[in-house]
Amino acid sequence: MLKHLNLKGHLLTAISYMIPIVCGAGFLVAIGLAMGGGVPDALVAGKFTIWDALATMGGKALGLLPVVIATGLSYSIAGKPGIAPGFVVGLIANSVGSGFIGGILGGYIVGFLVQAIIKKVKVPNWIKGLMPTLIIPFVASLVSSLIMIYII
Repeated sequence: MLKHLNLKGHLLTAISYMIPIVCGAGFLVAIGLAMGGGVPDALVAGKFTIWDALATMGGKALGLLPVVIATGLSYSIAGKPGIAPGFVVGLIANSVGSGFIGGILGGYIVGFLVQAIIKKVKVPNWIKGLMPTLIIPFVASLVSSLIMIYII
């Protein structure tokens, strides 16, 4: 029944976008911690070593994984009009604490929502140029963000 949705294929595409970030951020954390860094409050206080900075940068980059997975899923499902709403939903998933799984759910929601808008909503010719850059990102970001905040 759900085979035609290609859920696995879209998820694997999103993971392929995520792998370089995981590798790069993981190496930053590993090198920073191996060399004695890792005090996250040191950057705020202004007393930090390069190793503290590396560990903190890597940790912050790993914290963006829900954003990356949601954006990758949305892009895989809906193409370019899905990038901005996927990014917004990933940020919302991060903010509400739903994490990586929330990013996956949000990416699917916004990707299929954008795809439905593209296929089902008929607009006059004079507004067609605004659809992929203004109307679709706004509507999809609004609807899917509200779903993420109030339902998921």
